[in-house]
Amino acid sequence: MGVSLTLKNLDKIFHSAKHRTYVVNDISIALAAEKEDFNNKIITRYTNDDLLSNLASCENGCTVGEHHKGEICQECHTPVVDSTDRELQPIVWMRAPHGVRSLINPIFWNMISDFFARGNFDVLRYIADPNYHPVLRTPGVMDAVKSVIPHRGYNYFLENFQQIIEKLMELKVYRTPQKRKLAAELIDLMRTYPDDEAGHSYLFPQYLPFPNKSLLVIEKNNTGTYTDTTVPGAVDAIRTMTGIDLPEMNFTVRLKENRTIKSICQMDEFLIDWDSKSLAGKPGVLRKHTYGTRSDFCFRAVISSISDAHDYDGIYVSWGIAVSVLEIHIAAKLFMMGWTSNRIKGFLAEYALKYNELLARLMDELIEECPYKGIPVILGRNPSLCRGSTQQLFITKIQHDVRVPTICLSVLVLRSLNADFDGDNVNVSLALDHRTARDQRALAPHMSTFDLDEPRHISPSLSLPKPVVSSIAEWMHGEEGPLTPEQERQMAAIPDA
Repeated sequence: MGVSLTLKNLDKIFHSAKHRTYVVNDISIALAAEKEDFNNKIITRYTNDDLLSNLASCENGCTVGEHHKGEICQECHTPVVDSTDRELQPIVWMRAPHGVRSLINPIFWNMISDFFARGNFDVLRYIADPNYHPVLRTPGVMDAVKSVIPHRGYNYFLENFQQIIEKLMELKVYRTPQKRKLAAELIDLMRTYPDDEAGHSYLFPQYLPFPNKSLLVIEKNNTGTYTDTTVPGAVDAIRTMTGIDLPEMNFTVRLKENRTIKSICQMDEFLIDWDSKSLAGKPGVLRKHTYGTRSDFCFRAVISSISDAHDYDGIYVSWGIAVSVLEIHIAAKLFMMGWTSNRIKGFLAEYALKYNELLARLMDELIEECPYKGIPVILGRNPSLCRGSTQQLFITKIQHDVRVPTICLSVLVLRSLNADFDGDNVNVSLALDHRTARDQRALAPHMSTFDLDEPRHISPSLSLPKPVVSSIAEWMHGEEGPLTPEQERQMAAIPDA
């Protein structure tokens, strides 16, 4: 079963929330106490004296202690749970203001506005937001846009959404082959997400969540106040809608429309900014906690050469790496021998870097029992840019000499890895089932033999011995005909595979 991204039904999430939620439309921040209380709901603040506690507490820290676990705090009405078990559910939401037809899912808005944008000029925002006047050069397409879309306004945009999209897609600038393909995907997306049985809309919901305050952190210490650069954008989006439906505000529908589309665009900008800076990128969360950490059944080490007779797609793995990465496989064998869990853990810990005859025999058995020439793995060397920089190889030997810390490779697979034996590292991951091993055959070294750009040429991504290249050239370019007696003798001397 495949895994893919999907849009959430935000209205359904809001109405089914089991925790207390706050709608910014109805919150007043006229008084200092009200403003401080509201800030505590949307921002997390740390000072020099603060410590990250692992005690069970409510969302705002009003009720703390293990003996309160499972209770509902009487002040903030949130459950008391361990800090590590607390789900980052949206607490603060915005509602479509009175007089405004609906909101727009920021992710959907990003897709359609990016499609119609010309450079940095947001064509759809120009239509939906009369206050949008960026200090940019107006693109030439805007004359055509104004001729087919004579009015501006958020409610007008929502009420005539289908017609506006269709008219814009008919313009010449949006009818290029690439744009047509993207347009078909957008239309398919809109058809994929109709309203549900309760009338909740995926694309045009009545409620939108703001980020949980755990993502909006301000830290104050002796040298100053610090925060992530993405935080002000989210806070501005929240405050744009705060109190918009309060009677004392007496906002006109026109002003509510303008604030609504402004807040949606601010949320869209925050999500893009947070994804690119806080989530992705070198200093991002994904690199720190996912890409930058060791994954299960993977290892990394310096490479050295294989000096004895070998298969070009085989690798030798060091003792310490093998004990670690094959731990579960070895444990399964020891279980079948009647060993207990504690005894297995102690045994593997003791001989992780020390030779043991039983352990050596078990690891050799794993290779012998494998239906392939060895244990199938994927080996790569970052950055994986060129063809063949990630290959399927096989562990054909475990080094019994515990003093050898390297992964031994054949010189015949180095070229496409752009590697040599001067301290280069490679990363390796095991194939844990037959289906994965079969699917990875497309990454076998021999699949990079021929050049994809020039017919009947050997790929520069693979290093082959001269006799092999000569034989391939003869086979590809030579005329077919009966074998000579000498050729028949040589062919007969080749052992059966």
